[in-house]
Amino acid sequence: MAGAAYILWLSLLSGRGGQSPVFYNLFTAGAAVLTLRLPVLAEARATRAIVLNGAAACLLAGLAIQTKYTPVVEGAFFGAAHLWYLHRAGATLRLCIGAALLWMLLGILPTGLVVAEYWRRGPAVFDAFWFSNFASVSLRKGYPAAKIAARLAGTGAQLLPFIVCTAIALRQRPMAPERWIAFLWLAAALIAFAMIGAFFDHYALPLMLPLAMIAAPVLEHRAAPVALIGYGLILFVARVLLPPTDASSARTVAQVMKANDRGGCPYVFAGDSVLYLLANACIPTRYAFPSTLAYDAERGASGANEVAELNRILATRPPVIVTMDEPMAPWNPATHSIMTATLARSYRQVLTVPREDAHLLVYLRRDLPLRR
Repeated sequence: MAGAAYILWLSLLSGRGGQSPVFYNLFTAGAAVLTLRLPVLAEARATRAIVLNGAAACLLAGLAIQTKYTPVVEGAFFGAAHLWYLHRAGATLRLCIGAALLWMLLGILPTGLVVAEYWRRGPAVFDAFWFSNFASVSLRKGYPAAKIAARLAGTGAQLLPFIVCTAIALRQRPMAPERWIAFLWLAAALIAFAMIGAFFDHYALPLMLPLAMIAAPVLEHRAAPVALIGYGLILFVARVLLPPTDASSARTVAQVMKANDRGGCPYVFAGDSVLYLLANACIPTRYAFPSTLAYDAERGASGANEVAELNRILATRPPVIVTMDEPMAPWNPATHSIMTATLARSYRQVLTVPREDAHLLVYLRRDLPLRR
């Protein structure tokens, strides 16, 4: 039942679009299952088996880390748990140190191979890789506290049945060592969840693995499975099935972009990068995701001079520009003022369509007739 709930909650937490945890959770789950074997292996004093078990677990964690870096916290926990149980099994200090070094090496191996490949391609390529994967993370600005609070409240409401099951499981005695491992794994996953600080709902997808595992014994009792799945189905209907999608709006905007590009590249200043794909359009900038130039949270985090890049794009006189009346995050004031002035001077609005609680606005260059 807990496994079925995990599949259902993937959609509730925006995983149906293919967010990275949908893929790396498989590696993390494999490493966790191996880690849960440790109490039995330690009881049998099977030090060799623990070393091999840890090697497999840390390699799986390394694959998860290369998919996205936040599982490094969970990977570190899996390694620490193996080291603790290796000590409990009676291993010598020399063996513990050697095993720890082996596990760390295997954990960083997948990412190390990728780093080496970018290093081989030369300084310019390596610098771009290093900045985009590591340095830029610390340059991002935070979101407003009210937005963060709203995201946490929404995610907490969606995870409420699992939170209740976790609270019940914490009170159950006796507490098997495997359950303690699951709780500590959950703590590591919570640290990883908080690391970036954006708190989008899909950032909680890695929490679903330990939460579902902890909830599984609780769901064996009485009406708990019916309540859990019932809650999930209500959320699924309310959040996924009933709300109107923005698909028709995106197709309508893309149709206008395609009909009026006249061989040039339209520009999506604010909205969705998928519009380029739907319109079969060229992209006028290397920064295809609109948030990079339009929103304040990304200001200075891409390595680009946002004002200079926007001026360069506008100098090409895009035939069509797409923006929004209400942004998804606070505007970058410098680029937004430039865009507002440019639209008022050289473009006219030809289309407005809904986009969540706001609207996509489509502007056509003033010297061009509108093509339907």
